[in-house]
Amino acid sequence: MIISEILSLAENLNSKVYLHGGPAQLDGGNLKRGGRKGHDMGGLFFVSESEDGYRYAMGYAIARSPKDWAVYRVKLNVPENKIFNFNNPAHQKIAYQHSPEQYQSWERSKGTSGHLDWTAVDEETLEEWGFKGAIFHERSKDVVNAEQDVISVGIFDPTDVSIIEKLTKQDIIEKMPHLYHS
Repeated sequence: MIISEILSLAENLNSKVYLHGGPAQLDGGNLKRGGRKGHDMGGLFFVSESEDGYRYAMGYAIARSPKDWAVYRVKLNVPENKIFNFNNPAHQKIAYQHSPEQYQSWERSKGTSGHLDWTAVDEETLEEWGFKGAIFHERSKDVVNAEQDVISVGIFDPTDVSIIEKLTKQDIIEKMPHLYHS
């Protein structure tokens, strides 16, 4: 990923549309934090709206809800300075001041994009430091056969997200047939 693209992601969090894949039927009309085997993964994860973003969100949605899935177009309602970005020297300084050991661990586990691996972060730690989410290195481009590494934004509180539109499988097939392969 090009450094300017990384900076663009960090600088435009609130003006961009993001994508999230999940079940088509939402309990109470809101996205819910999910987990594997009963373990909460620490937040809701979103990717930037792009062709690769749609492919990634669809793959994630199908894996979670193979029969009845959707891709949600959303806005994030969190100030940029409340999203932890390990590429931001000020945020690195905060991490180092709070815990030099944690900082060193994160330094070793960051992805090729410079962002923290999503599995390396403890939500409670970042919340104690005043953050409401973080930017993550989700997957390397080679793993997902994409043009760029998959960078996600994890938001800890589902109420900090506004759904703009729900795109069902049928919507994707009709509007973006080149992206859907059954």
